[in-house]
Amino acid sequence: MMDEPVAFMAAGYYHNLALGAKSGKIFSWGCGTFLDGQNDGCKPALGQGLETLDVGDLPMPASPSLPPDEQVVQLAAGAYHSIAMTSKNKVYTFGNAQLGQLGRSNIGSSKDSSGLPVDPNPKEVEGLSMETPIQIGAGFYNTYVTTKSGKLYCAGENQNRQCGREKPANVRTMLRATDLKEEKIKAAVGGYCHTLALTLKGQLLSMGCGDDGQRGDGLDFDGDEEKREIITSVNLPSKVVKFAAGANHSAAVCENGSAYAWGSNEFGQCAAGSSEKLLSPKRIDVQGEHVEEISCGYAHTVVKTKTGRIYVFGSNDSGQLGLGAAAAKSPNDVQLAREIQIEKI
Repeated sequence: MMDEPVAFMAAGYYHNLALGAKSGKIFSWGCGTFLDGQNDGCKPALGQGLETLDVGDLPMPASPSLPPDEQVVQLAAGAYHSIAMTSKNKVYTFGNAQLGQLGRSNIGSSKDSSGLPVDPNPKEVEGLSMETPIQIGAGFYNTYVTTKSGKLYCAGENQNRQCGREKPANVRTMLRATDLKEEKIKAAVGGYCHTLALTLKGQLLSMGCGDDGQRGDGLDFDGDEEKREIITSVNLPSKVVKFAAGANHSAAVCENGSAYAWGSNEFGQCAAGSSEKLLSPKRIDVQGEHVEEISCGYAHTVVKTKTGRIYVFGSNDSGQLGLGAAAAKSPNDVQLAREIQIEKI
């Protein structure tokens, strides 16, 4: 159980990570692997060993912890894997490894309840050579590391070329996104099968799947994704300062405070007032407010404005929009941005 203040945290698709402000330990909770009935078997993404545990446990320390002389400075979480970067600019991963998302070859011989390869123990990624990591990110089945020199490295699923490499084969150690050429990257995040990468100049680039419009390049190849260029630019009116990826949709905040969304809009997660997918970014209507933060869940989006207002839209099938118990019991998709009130704790 976590009984101390939180320094910072990261939310994955099915689990969460938090760093204890006093102990410096990583705490984890949620589902750490594929569900099997009412039990999720071992929890490799939680770093809590391979014993069988029920879903819904309280936050517990990931064990074993990282080297005692290294302080965790960043966390990221994918679907079934976790990532941590330390003060010594080292990147560690743990969790499921079936598609290479741990970015290392030394994963051991452990299996989860579905028979997939896992490693619940944090170990350093391979392939960064002499590069100095400065930022980490995660996609559903991907690990991203951006370096001091502006290079982007990726590991994990690459069947849709979301690692920025031409050959559609999974990447099992950290490899550079070669098709970025000379673009210097600041940070990267991913969805189910697409990647967003922000350049130092504030330009947002996209890689991977685009059949739902999540690439934001305005193009529709009607299922023939091989015709799409490996890396394309997202057409936004000014420099991007914040960005996020849902499973199959994307969002960004520009330096002027305007916010945009694009991609799958089946549940209203792009706030376009319909359920049609968006091939290009569409501005989110938040009553003229200056947007500061944006975050995407699997199929919902949350926006925070400069005045502290919170707007939500998209799927509410699990009550994730915070619209109250009645809305959660009879969930309806929210297709336009709706303000919610946050109770003081």
